[in-house]
Amino acid sequence: LAVHAYKTAGIKLPRTTRDQLNQGESIRKSQLLPGDLVFFKNPKSNKTLHVGIYTGNNSFIHAPGKGRRVTRASLENPYFFSNYIGSRKFL
Repeated sequence: LAVHAYKTAGIKLPRTTRDQLNQGESIRKSQLLPGDLVFFKNPKSNKTLHVGIYTGNNSFIHAPGKGRRVTRASLENPYFFSNYIGSRKFL
């Protein structure tokens, strides 16, 4: 989702979530602006990461999994709150 959205805006993102997390400008959660990327760990696997696109008001959109619809979620949701690992700015 993030790669496609950024590509549509003319911005090339690294292909993998891990590479996205390691590039761009690191920002604090309090500095988030719409379009910034938010990253989460999978509590069941140290290797799995998830990314969403911040939309403002503590919300973000993300593709929850193959075959599932893009959805909006809250950074205050207990699952996302406890698994949040950082944010990056690419814009």
